[in-house]
Amino acid sequence: MSHRTGGLPKAAPSIELVQAVDDIPVASHIIPLGYEEADAKIREGAESFSFRVSDDCLGRVDVVSLGTKIPSEDRWDVRIFENEDARDTLYAGVYDGHNGDETSEVLRQSLVPYVANALASAGSRVGNPDSGAVIQKAFADLDARILDNAQTAISAGHPAGTAQVRVATGPAFGGSCALLLAYEPSSSTLQIALTGDSRAVRAHYVAGENTPVIDVLSKDQNLDNKEEFAHIAAAHPGEVDLGMTDLGGFLRISTTRAFGNHRWKWPADLVRQARANCHGPKPFPHFKSPPYMTASPEITTRIIGARDFVIIGSDGLWEAISNEDAVECVSRWAAARRVGEPEPVIESCESAFDLNDGEFLSRTARPEDFAIEDLDNAAVCLLKNVLGGRHRYMVAGSVTATAPISRSVRDDITVQVVFFQNI
Repeated sequence: MSHRTGGLPKAAPSIELVQAVDDIPVASHIIPLGYEEADAKIREGAESFSFRVSDDCLGRVDVVSLGTKIPSEDRWDVRIFENEDARDTLYAGVYDGHNGDETSEVLRQSLVPYVANALASAGSRVGNPDSGAVIQKAFADLDARILDNAQTAISAGHPAGTAQVRVATGPAFGGSCALLLAYEPSSSTLQIALTGDSRAVRAHYVAGENTPVIDVLSKDQNLDNKEEFAHIAAAHPGEVDLGMTDLGGFLRISTTRAFGNHRWKWPADLVRQARANCHGPKPFPHFKSPPYMTASPEITTRIIGARDFVIIGSDGLWEAISNEDAVECVSRWAAARRVGEPEPVIESCESAFDLNDGEFLSRTARPEDFAIEDLDNAAVCLLKNVLGGRHRYMVAGSVTATAPISRSVRDDITVQVVFFQNI
């Protein structure tokens, strides 16, 4: 171990007197962004990928992620499994973390490999009769490993508060939702696996029609979902009943399914041991029969048409735009891209904010305010329209906002748009 003795400390800076105290600056150190600078900041989190649908056709995935917390708790992933038939099985994931980014980062690294390896080990492929059960088990197995790693570290006899235990318990103490899209080109089969309150929406084009049908591929697993409420009540009779107006006072968390979140899954004695060993939170005194939460996903399966596209996003996206308007935005983007020309944009400086029930400024994206001009990336186009569209001052103001006030402006937002043909 090295020991530093050092020399003399540096001299403290001196005070300069001014003519008047008004000359002493009190302005924020944050520099306001212009629209072009905000666009550049958004594009730091943007990517586009291709995947093989057939020998002569490529699909496309456009991605963007914009954080509001420091660090952002959202993560995402896009990967392919290269098949021998010149078609790539596509996996795309959105992971919306909470209580830190450690759980969502584990999912970014490991969830797709867990699912792909589980399907291969079972001799299955996306869309096979057993694939949904295989995917559900892969989710549950990964969550169990996250929790087991933490429990092993806590029980290993290390001195309290050691770095090794802190790192091992982080993904279990935190939590994350997971939304996974898997697409098998050989059968045109799409499967969506959802744990949490992110959302997937498909635009489905019926033959001969140019207006897509809105197909919501997932149901938010949160306190507004009555089916989730009933499931928890049935599993914990006498603790939760359907007469409750909501589960907020009971679960103290908005989502009803997630990875990690040890306090909702472990017995109280183990939660107390984690608190004493590694600064963990206290157990909930009213919890009698954990676990109350699972990482097992709900599975949705669809046969995809070539013109269809799918939007997947963390809840930060869907808090600010409806399913229908998100599909309209991407549909208009695709039409503009096909002709190679953006829509004309009339910039507006009028206020497009609403005042919500809590008397906070809120933002709901409206089609009449869309600016369809970012033809290189559909996800960027959608995000910028959520932030303000042709009200460019709103886009710049939203991106300028920094933590913690930024959380009142927008959530972490991650968007992926998947096309199944050349576009």
